[in-house]
Amino acid sequence: MGNSATSARLTVIYSSSASSKRYPDEGTLSTGLMEGQQVTVKFQSGQPVDDNAASASHGDDVASVAASGAAKKMYKVKRLDTGEMYALKTPGQREDVLDHVIAAQHAKDFGPGIRFVVPVLARVEAALDDNGDRVHGWEGLEVLLEPLLEGVYEKFVCRRHKYGSGNFTYHPLPQAFFHFTYESSGRTSVIWDLQGIRQDDGDYLLTDPYIVHDAHTIWRYGSQHNTFKILHTECNDRCPHQRAEQTFSRQGASSLLEWHPKQQQLFAHAPVSLLHEHSGPDMSIDTERCGQCLPDIATPQYTEVA
Repeated sequence: MGNSATSARLTVIYSSSASSKRYPDEGTLSTGLMEGQQVTVKFQSGQPVDDNAASASHGDDVASVAASGAAKKMYKVKRLDTGEMYALKTPGQREDVLDHVIAAQHAKDFGPGIRFVVPVLARVEAALDDNGDRVHGWEGLEVLLEPLLEGVYEKFVCRRHKYGSGNFTYHPLPQAFFHFTYESSGRTSVIWDLQGIRQDDGDYLLTDPYIVHDAHTIWRYGSQHNTFKILHTECNDRCPHQRAEQTFSRQGASSLLEWHPKQQQLFAHAPVSLLHEHSGPDMSIDTERCGQCLPDIATPQYTEVA
């Protein structure tokens, strides 16, 4: 059967959770899987699932090995012993898990309305095709395993224009969270590319955060300051307004960064002073301001493309 797998046995090699609870705190939804635990999954969709239809099934039950150098691919899989549905994403690494943990901590501090799924990192021990033959191309791969988002998958804070034609859509709760992450980090970072599903109760369940900071900019908007200014077009009643509200959250985010990858650890030591060093005296911490009324900063020239 070549490189097409219908089932796989996985071993969890990294989990950020200290318990097997699916909802360990207010900001997190997890698989409940622990390090060392083994699970067997069956692929429910063969080709990688499109970002804009994350819960759709493609009708077959095989998964092809992602091409070398390709972007992260997502497969819909079913855990055989419990029937739980997961998203299996490849390639995966520990830093991906930690980005989700940081985002979930921000969501917990932000309050009701925003949660993040937090994946585990797993290794593919064995993969089989329909005939029970091993699929060697999958074996040894490290993948992310997280709860499957069931619903209409959307990007809520990503770019000023939709893909293709259409206008910018302002989503108040994700925008308020976007603003909160900027302030609660001391403006040393912002969590961008907020994507996932909006649940029936109006809450948002998100995944795949991208943390923008001085050592991790994005080609479209550049720094965290530019990204915030361009995409946060106005404040709403859930945006942070009182300086006192930020104290605990900033400390919590900084402590998490201590065990984040090295390129972001520098923000744990003196995030506010580091910000002033790079931004100058006009960039003071003023939580009354939204992105549209921040001091003028060098905004990269960009052209929206489909």
